[in-house]
Amino acid sequence: MPRLASYRLGGGTTRAGAWSRLRQRGLERTSMCKLIRRLVLGGAKEERRRFSWAWQLPGIRWLRDWTIGRLGGELDRIHNELARRFRGLFAQVLKNVSQCLPPPGFLESQREAFFAGLELRMRVEMKLLDDPRRFVPRLWDAVISQLTIQGQDVGGIQKLKPRFMLFQFVYEVGRRKARRVLLNAFADKYDQGPDASELIQLRKAYYDLHRVLRKQGKVSLGLMTGESISLEGVSPGQFQRWLYPP
Repeated sequence: MPRLASYRLGGGTTRAGAWSRLRQRGLERTSMCKLIRRLVLGGAKEERRRFSWAWQLPGIRWLRDWTIGRLGGELDRIHNELARRFRGLFAQVLKNVSQCLPPPGFLESQREAFFAGLELRMRVEMKLLDDPRRFVPRLWDAVISQLTIQGQDVGGIQKLKPRFMLFQFVYEVGRRKARRVLLNAFADKYDQGPDASELIQLRKAYYDLHRVLRKQGKVSLGLMTGESISLEGVSPGQFQRWLYPP
């Protein structure tokens, strides 16, 4: 292992460092649903290996510790990538809460406490899920619970729930341009709402997103969105209202 760390590529980069960056790049290119599935199923696998009697035998305990260590590292990387992707949505929720508060709004200390509490919930609770389809609804519940613990009124942010649920499907959109337009919309790149040309691109992207949702099936879509999204009679205008709630 020290030999791997000491071998440097051109430009002073170690093989271990280059491999780490390649691995991170692979995570960044992986769709949201695949990452969630790997996190949830990996967490269940880690728990089985940690507590199964077969892995407690003295002769293979070292192997259990080694595999748990490797699996734990992989789960940490997936968690960090998911947290990076969702951080913008978390910030939008806090912005919405802050707008309902008297000046100065949501204090920096409260913001730090919110992210710290949510970080803990993601690391502990999310690994205990038995169905990847329930990940995002559980994450939304964690956001609501954390804000409630901090004494915030959460009534005004319920309108953001469909937007929060839709985000997981954007990475499944096959057309690169449509995916980029949708990610810009979720990242609030269109602060005052999209202009005429952007709205045309968004409406085209909504059809791509609609196809992704239809592929999930009625039961899975209900589980993945906490029953907050139904495709019956849905038009592009409805996606616009979900993405930009009044």
